[in-house]
Amino acid sequence: MKLLLLKGYYGINVHGDSHGDLGCTVYDGNINPDIVFIMAATIAHNSKDIELEVIDAIAEELLADEMLEELNKREKEYDSIIIKACASTIKLDLELAQKLKEIFPKTHLSFSGHIAKLLKKWINFNAKYIDEIIDIPLDFYMYKMVNETDEIDLSKFPCINYTLFPYEKYKDQGKLRLSIQTSRGCMMGCRYCPYNAFYNNKIYYYDIDKVIDNIKCIIKLNPEVILFRDQYFTADKERIRTLCKKIIQENIKFKWSCETRIELLDESLIDLMVESGLFMICFGVESGDNKLLDKYNRNISNYQNISTIVSYLRKKGVLTLGFYIIGFSEDTWESAENTLKRAIEVNSDIAQFSPYEPCVLDANKEECLTPDNFILFENIMGKDINRNLCQEEVDYLVNAYSLIYNCIKGELKNNYINEYAKKTEHIKEISYLQNIKTGLKGICSAVREKEWERKDAI
Repeated sequence: MKLLLLKGYYGINVHGDSHGDLGCTVYDGNINPDIVFIMAATIAHNSKDIELEVIDAIAEELLADEMLEELNKREKEYDSIIIKACASTIKLDLELAQKLKEIFPKTHLSFSGHIAKLLKKWINFNAKYIDEIIDIPLDFYMYKMVNETDEIDLSKFPCINYTLFPYEKYKDQGKLRLSIQTSRGCMMGCRYCPYNAFYNNKIYYYDIDKVIDNIKCIIKLNPEVILFRDQYFTADKERIRTLCKKIIQENIKFKWSCETRIELLDESLIDLMVESGLFMICFGVESGDNKLLDKYNRNISNYQNISTIVSYLRKKGVLTLGFYIIGFSEDTWESAENTLKRAIEVNSDIAQFSPYEPCVLDANKEECLTPDNFILFENIMGKDINRNLCQEEVDYLVNAYSLIYNCIKGELKNNYINEYAKKTEHIKEISYLQNIKTGLKGICSAVREKEWERKDAI
């Protein structure tokens, strides 16, 4: 079978496997590996029955109309084409699918990603050019297809193969950063988190030996940082102890970061993590209002423990990044102010304040979703959210808190260069492109026009 896996690019950088595989636009300039997409390609590449071609147009900065033109010129046919779509570009992804079907009318065209699952009913009725909707993670789908099974065993997945992609472009602030996983999904059930919906409130684990094999494969590419892209890295603390001990015993040297529930860590585990290469840890606190968090099934009963652990991590030389959400439906000025106070108490090296970005988690509501529910190049379903604080107030608080926190930390200049300036330009670009009414072709032309303006300015 001749298979083409691809992702479209429309001028705005998208992190494809974030937000529970809904994807999100990013403004920091980092090109992020989509680990679901890369693993799906790895599985297909390892099958003797598949002749694989991959296009990561985002990493290659290959605009969608240019990709279509290039594919149209080739004297090549595909048995199957799979598009990985993103919520913030869904209308353009659908148009890309339609144009691909026009070029390859006999090809089986599939649409994947969490957004494909959410819009399955709409697509089935309105987008007849799409032959199949993949409503499970793309790598799960590929594994089931290749192995003719309904069971998912991550430990039987092949080692992730970054050489199928332009992996040299996956950089974070100029440093090569590659992702790996020891598990997939989360069982915590926080109602604001889309990972629960896509992974059915379940964690899938790799065997520790398979994780070690993956690490050894990746470090051959000389990344400066490896990110453990688990949604809840230390969900099974004993398992992570075993992993860290194996890394130490086998003398595997690399720097790594992870995201987890920090309040559940202990000093002995932290010591092992640091000895095995941990240099940065990210964690969610979300809000300073316990009652609000209870409503979203996210209860943190001991905030003081978070502060204590952050302090211990600092002594061990580990950077800490805390995540906070502003603009929950129940948020008021008072609860939002409590969130800032909580962030100051926690005292992580970095605090990231983000607006609440609602996504659909209730399967019963999926039938009424359409592409119009998703705003082009934005990471929310719509601005008409039923909440106490309006969008302008939420945006004000997010920006104000970032400024206040970075002032306390003495990071105003760094924040301006790496956050404020980039974010401001990002918002301008999105606003400009949102006003283009001629679809994929018009968007791509406008992006090129802006690129020429920048070159002329330089």
